[in-house]
Amino acid sequence: MKNELKALFNPLHIGPLTLKNRLVFSAMGQNVKNWAEFLSIRAKGGVGLVMVPSGMIMRDAADQIFHIHADKFIPGLAEIAQALHAHGAKVGIQIHHQGRQSHFPDTPVAPSPIPCPVTRRMPRELTRDEILNLVEEYSDGVRRARDAGFDMAEIHGAHGYLVNQFLAARSNQRRDEYGGDAVKRARFLVEIISRSRDKVESSFPICCRINAIDGIEGGLTIEDSKLTARLAEQAGASLINVSGGVYGYPITIPSLYSPPAIYAEYAAQIKEVIKIPVCVAGHIDDIQSADRMVRDGKVDLIALGRPLLTDPELPNKAMRGELHRIRPCLYCNNGCMAHLEARSLASPCTVNPWVERAVLTDCAAAEIVKKVVIVGGGLAGLEAARIASLRGHKVNLYEKENNLGGQWILAAVPPSKDSFLRYLKWLISEVELAGVEIRLNRTFAVHDLRAEDPDTVILATGAFPAIPPVPGIENATTAWKVLQGKAQVGANVLIVGGNATGLEVAHLLAVQGKRVTVIEMTARFGADMPPTVRWHLRKLLDEHGVRLMPLVKLKEIGPDNDVSVEAKDGEETWSEFSDVILATGVRSRNELKASLESVARELYVIGDAKQPRSGLEAIAEGAEVGLLI
Repeated sequence: MKNELKALFNPLHIGPLTLKNRLVFSAMGQNVKNWAEFLSIRAKGGVGLVMVPSGMIMRDAADQIFHIHADKFIPGLAEIAQALHAHGAKVGIQIHHQGRQSHFPDTPVAPSPIPCPVTRRMPRELTRDEILNLVEEYSDGVRRARDAGFDMAEIHGAHGYLVNQFLAARSNQRRDEYGGDAVKRARFLVEIISRSRDKVESSFPICCRINAIDGIEGGLTIEDSKLTARLAEQAGASLINVSGGVYGYPITIPSLYSPPAIYAEYAAQIKEVIKIPVCVAGHIDDIQSADRMVRDGKVDLIALGRPLLTDPELPNKAMRGELHRIRPCLYCNNGCMAHLEARSLASPCTVNPWVERAVLTDCAAAEIVKKVVIVGGGLAGLEAARIASLRGHKVNLYEKENNLGGQWILAAVPPSKDSFLRYLKWLISEVELAGVEIRLNRTFAVHDLRAEDPDTVILATGAFPAIPPVPGIENATTAWKVLQGKAQVGANVLIVGGNATGLEVAHLLAVQGKRVTVIEMTARFGADMPPTVRWHLRKLLDEHGVRLMPLVKLKEIGPDNDVSVEAKDGEETWSEFSDVILATGVRSRNELKASLESVARELYVIGDAKQPRSGLEAIAEGAEVGLLI
């Protein structure tokens, strides 16, 4: 273990409970088919504590995996706790009520009858007797967690759920003892902790997850949260877990455009006013920075969510000093959050297609070793090469350029996308470690097939820019050329196409001081982007004065970049632009397929060569074919 990570791998004592290190797998809502396996993989990966998500005390939460509102659920919960203990991790469970954010059929309840910004539903105001009953239900949940063999229970008081609704003046306008100033608004949480202490021994840790800030007008401020933390400690809390934001407002789910360790300084302020340990979550994407936070005394624990979806082995790799082998999280939200928001049955990660299984240990050796030729060194080709080689196949990878990465190199160019380049470096390193023979500056042709005589050919030749059939289109350049640094553009540019590529190039040029206008044929910009990422980027574009014009279609480009467009009010001609940049999508590059189909023994086409999509599909298809052959 490297000395620089010593603080992160020191044990932490919370009363009689000892955590082997300072890393926590944060409770995450995900569309997971097998929770025991999903959580066990993270426990095996080396975290000190696994937090099981959302032990619901809501009786109408029919589609939730973990219920804790009745004793009959204790045996099932005990099986989860035992499974995680078997891998050396301590385990906690959240005690949770959604309040007005409930999507379930029953009428939602809340401190006050104020519509929910997420569900748009009007909640019913809780009576005093109902509040007292909820205090009992929360505290019974804590007792059931103890009885099921969990090492800790966490009261979920963040992200706009019921406890947070009581804490924030925006959602709590009561005039009784549960509303008013910050002390009264914290009474519900204080009573939950105090009543829980009546039901479990003082040595059983009770954690409170609270927001440092809500990030909205009328929401919690850091001063409110410092007071709440002190009151929680006085009531018997053993640990404060700091997060931030409320759903409906994108800072709750940080993206690649959010500052790293977004809540760390707030957590440090909270730690200054209490004596119990403090944990922090929120876009912590660098394990060395996490170690510094603990070493400098800012926090005691680091909660990781998405980074442990991306690489469940992160703690073990860090402890061994193998920092270069940690697969980096992109914070792209394109798999985990987008699929969750779409209520998909899948729970993918862009760069880890198998979040529910330890693929490196399940990556069984091939029964028949094959000679495999992969044509194309983008994401799909590299991932196929990595997995196939790990399984024992002899893999030769052809790439016509002098470097690997394909379109992903371009994807890493716009501001705030450094994580994309870090992932590419990781992938190339892993491909090399797996023993793949890489042949750069080599265009593969049919005669190479005869020379190689492979058992399997995988075409991963990517895509090329789609050029619309518009008069004068030769006067335009492409977004690709801008990203490659091959196009020198002037001071006032028009970008045609308002999906991710167009908006990201707009951001890049706006940061350089250009005046930028983006036109889009449809009514929606960034339709191919996850909502949280799109929100952040749209905000940045607005701050830089980028003009977005929906429902505008390009008709013609003149030699001096005069453009004719069809807008809502009819055709218009604009003559203000120095350059026209096309971000109008891509088309598959798969011309080799036809010539190879009749001569290759086994042929697969993957990634954009099969159909233009995102990096998520490219990596997934590369991994799948690597396992299949």
